[in-house]
Amino acid sequence: MGMRIAVQTVPPWFVGGARHFTAGVLLFAFAALVLRQRPSWEQIKTGFMCGLLLVALGNGPVVWAEQTIPSSTAAFLVSAMPIWLAVIDFVWFGIRPAPAGIVGLVLGLVGVFVLVYDVHQRSAALFPALVCLAASIAWAFGTLYQRQSRGSDQVFTVTGLQMLFGGAILLVTSALSGVKPAPVAFVEAVALAGAGDAPDRT
Repeated sequence: MGMRIAVQTVPPWFVGGARHFTAGVLLFAFAALVLRQRPSWEQIKTGFMCGLLLVALGNGPVVWAEQTIPSSTAAFLVSAMPIWLAVIDFVWFGIRPAPAGIVGLVLGLVGVFVLVYDVHQRSAALFPALVCLAASIAWAFGTLYQRQSRGSDQVFTVTGLQMLFGGAILLVTSALSGVKPAPVAFVEAVALAGAGDAPDRT
């Protein structure tokens, strides 16, 4: 709900960028100053790729889509991520799901199709719904990349870098979009988005 309110008053790319960049600064500062962790080049690479896939491509488009579709619909579409995770695991890594997993995968794909079709029938918001699906696929790729990475042992450092890079990409995207937020928008975006992403009950 907090994200839904935020995108009504602050440019969407700025909302995602502000909240993640701020969280990244805090996490990275904690890792560096309190835990005395110093990132390796492998961790910097992991942080950048995960920031790109999980934050910039996996979260940012969802924030944009919530301008036109309910946050509950967006949350359901994004929750399809495990489906794409299983598909990518099978196609790229040859990991075949169990029979029960295949049944769940088919039912999940049918459910996603029905929801997207329903969104299209009720409104012209088909493209934002497809954007949410694409974001869930990017999130799946990011999750697999993080799982395969050798530089994710220092959780606070890598997560902080991930949010820093991802937030920075979204802030640059916001700047390139030509929409100039008000001076207080940064604080407003962090406060509203940080209020939580509870499902929209309206």
